[in-house]
Amino acid sequence: MTTILLFNQLRKALAYKLTNSKLLAALALYDTDMNATQLAETIHVSKAAVTAVIDKLEELHMVERVRTFDRRSSIIRMTEHGRAVVKDITGTSIQPTNPS
Repeated sequence: MTTILLFNQLRKALAYKLTNSKLLAALALYDTDMNATQLAETIHVSKAAVTAVIDKLEELHMVERVRTFDRRSSIIRMTEHGRAVVKDITGTSIQPTNPS
């Protein structure tokens, strides 16, 4: 049963054009904003690879880059559309890992 559930979730992710890396990034960003370096470390990819992942998620309107006081960096934030996609894929709302 768990295998079927996972298969269905991955099939939904592919319908949204989310590869494994994009899905991992979306799950990581669901309740936590982070910069590209932090995201790369969280999903275990290089900075170059995470930049491509962020670009694709931005094209899908799932994340946005928010400029910080330092013009050379930005924070990556999940959009409401991105949260809705993750909820649709997982079938539930993900509980925050850092309760406020």
